[in-house]
Amino acid sequence: MPIMKTARGRTARRMRKFGLHARHNYYTDFRYLFDNAPCGYLVLDARGRIVLVNATLRNRLGREDHELQGKRLLHLLTVAGRVFYETHFAPWLRMQGCFN
Repeated sequence: MPIMKTARGRTARRMRKFGLHARHNYYTDFRYLFDNAPCGYLVLDARGRIVLVNATLRNRLGREDHELQGKRLLHLLTVAGRVFYETHFAPWLRMQGCFN
C-alpha cells in the first residue's frame, strides 16, 4: 500500500521549481533507497522470518526475492552464526524490538 502525500502552497511551488510533482509517493522513494543501499538490508517479522530483502543483499547471496521471503534468518547463517544469533542477537531483538 503506497503512502501518498500531496504538497500544497509554498512547498508545491518549490517542488515544481526542481521538477518534482506535488503528489509524491514516499513508498517508491523508500524502495529505491532500500534496494540501492550500498549494504545488505533485510526486514524480519516477529517470528524471525524474512519479509523484505534489498537488492544488494540478494545479489551478494546470489538468490532471488522469492527464495528468501518467508525463510528464517537462521537458514542463511553458518553454525557459528546461528549460535551467536540465538545467544546475543535474538534476545536483544526480543528485548528492544530493533537492532541498530
